[in-house]
Amino acid sequence: MGFNNDDRVWGLVAQGRLTKPRGNNPLTDSFSLSVLLYMAHNTYDWPPDGKLKRLRVPCRLYTRGWRSISEAMALTAIDADKLANATEEEAEAMMETRENNAKGRISKAWAFLREQGLIKKIDPQRPGMNAAFLLLLGDDEENRACEAWARECLQGKR
Repeated sequence: MGFNNDDRVWGLVAQGRLTKPRGNNPLTDSFSLSVLLYMAHNTYDWPPDGKLKRLRVPCRLYTRGWRSISEAMALTAIDADKLANATEEEAEAMMETRENNAKGRISKAWAFLREQGLIKKIDPQRPGMNAAFLLLLGDDEENRACEAWARECLQGKR
């Protein structure tokens, strides 16, 4: 899962597709890169092999949501000493703050990745289901084929 996608992401980095201006120099947005790499690593590579075709599994479609990214990056982690010395209300407030910050950072990264044409939301979030983001890691023709396959796979599943 995702190993060829990871290579594709690094190719996009080399092309400057994840850069933002920082002062007078463009620099790679390292947080957005981390988010995209996580998403790429956790989706199936394109094109689908025989088994994925038989099972109608979409490729390059990320559906795990912001919380999975947050947990993988320890964005909601709180120092154990702080928690040990906090009241229950303070601990809940700290956790809520950490979750809101994580969700905000990931949402901003997704917005940047959409602006760069690297992800596309093809199915919105619904109660009990995360949004589905298509990773646009190929050329236009490949991305169109990948999207068509993903939409075909999603019919009746979500």
